[in-house]
Amino acid sequence: MAHVDPRDRGDLPEFEDYFSYLDDHAGYVPNAFLTMARLPGLFQGYMSFSKALGELQGVSVEMKVLMSHIASSAYGCRFCEAHTAHTGVMRGVADERIEKVWEFESSDLFDQSERAALRLARDMGQVPNRVTQQHFDDLREWFTDDQIVEMVAAVSLFGFWNRWNDTMATDLEVPIVKVADALLAGRGWSPGKHRVMETAADPNRYTLPNPGGYTDAQWRQRQAYWDDHRPTITKPDGTVIHPDGTIIAPD
Repeated sequence: MAHVDPRDRGDLPEFEDYFSYLDDHAGYVPNAFLTMARLPGLFQGYMSFSKALGELQGVSVEMKVLMSHIASSAYGCRFCEAHTAHTGVMRGVADERIEKVWEFESSDLFDQSERAALRLARDMGQVPNRVTQQHFDDLREWFTDDQIVEMVAAVSLFGFWNRWNDTMATDLEVPIVKVADALLAGRGWSPGKHRVMETAADPNRYTLPNPGGYTDAQWRQRQAYWDDHRPTITKPDGTVIHPDGTIIAPD
């Protein structure tokens, strides 16, 4: 359960344009954003930094998402591990590359340049940090210094969110858990300290838009899988909805 409650979206009209953008492109507004928005100036500063980082195009979005994902996993932030998996799906990253990212050193799913980048991200996520000169020597076989700076910036942004969400025990959103259950449960992922909050009008089904790269039939199949593997949901009033539809009212 979150240690600090997020603000109600209706109390943040100055950010409604951005929240509407998130509705259209992600299908939800992250609880972490609503919590940070308790200090509007802080959230505005985050938005500016995130926008500047998002405008950089020296490194592929797929590479930056996979790097942020493995760094979050290495740090142990289950919240960000799940969120970056969801982002990967929405950005068209192959499911198998997300599922097997920890096998990057030996898997044919990753080439040598990606191995160098993922090695950096993995060791950035360790505590204490395990990055050495060798990481940069390996990276420079494939990437310019500007690209390396972009990579480090992308992973470092999630380094902030790793500490924020792991400390706050931010509540997870239903669509995020559905993706994480489908892709990450096989390697031991679970919500852990993060309560799963209802964010969809119908808590028993959450439909994600097809991010591209899937036929309509393939995407319906994935939706059906997520629907069959939906999590236990705790509503804000304490009501618990189990996967079989059983509802338990708060004491």
